[in-house]
Amino acid sequence: MEWRLIAADVDRACPLRARAARWLERSADPTRLRLVDISADDFDPAGLGRI
Repeated sequence: MEWRLIAADVDRACPLRARAARWLERSADPTRLRLVDISADDFDPAGLGRI
């Protein structure tokens, strides 16, 4: 089975979600995981291709 890139939206303004994001960054293969901080000032949802 071939694994693909997984993109996850993360709200780093929330302490609980920020902690989970840090755990994912330490634990996951960085070539297969991309975290997008939706609380960032420069966040553009159109860039995710969902809107």
